Amino acid sequence: MSRDGEAYIPRELVDRVIDSASSDVVLVGGQALAYWMDYYRIAHPTNLPAISRDVDFFTRDPANAAPLTRFARAIRGRKEVLPASAISALVGSAIAPAGDERIYNVDLLHSVVGIERADVEAKAVDVTLPGGKAIRIMHPLHVLQSRNANLHKLVEKQDDMGQLQFSLAIGVARAFLEQQLDRLAHDASLPAKERDRAELDLIGVVVDYASDDAARKNAERYGIFLADAIPAWRIGSPAFWKKQWPHLRQRMSPDYALECERLAKVSG
Repeated sequence: MSRDGEAYIPRELVDRVIDSASSDVVLVGGQALAYWMDYYRIAHPTNLPAISRDVDFFTRDPANAAPLTRFARAIRGRKEVLPASAISALVGSAIAPAGDERIYNVDLLHSVVGIERADVEAKAVDVTLPGGKAIRIMHPLHVLQSRNANLHKLVEKQDDMGQLQFSLAIGVARAFLEQQLDRLAHDASLPAKERDRAELDLIGVVVDYASDDAARKNAERYGIFLADAIPAWRIGSPAFWKKQWPHLRQRMSPDYALECERLAKVSG
């Protein structure tokens, strides 16, 4: 389904869909991004009704179409299950008419571009929403990498919305990394060398993402730099600044690299 055929799902229906989700699915895509934006208090764009038109869930089992029945009921629509022989990441969809010949859409996926299937499942975060609903949500760093991979690989995502989601995911990932770095900084039981190592391990995932072809091409095509998710000024290891920084700063936007150096009081 093209984005032009999808209507923005009203917040009420999004909440109904999420409330219908069980523990065998993980909230992914734009709605996962929206959750983490709220969690880290990252401002939503004011010129859009939402940052995602639809709702996407992941199931590790390609044969698990049962959640679609619940999703269809939540949006007062119907389910469409793809045949097992279909070559698609999609298990199926729940759809409902939205007017103007458009639809509300909830997709159930068995794979996510850019992330190994087992990793989506293993790293999903258990969250309790206001009201007590327990749900599993894609990890913030996986949200970053999935938005990066979508923009690079999927033609239908190579638009203003795809670029916006990638930019916002960079902000979410940076907020997550700063939160984790704060926890390390306040852990008095950690010796300095262990803290330095833990900091480098923490940002290492994003350093790897920033090194792959998708991140490089997205920086070239759209001027959006995945490495800007790394709060480099928070890294205290002298070895990082001597050995890694000269290479890492080349993957960042020039202004952001300079800001990292200013905050860390080093020169590139």
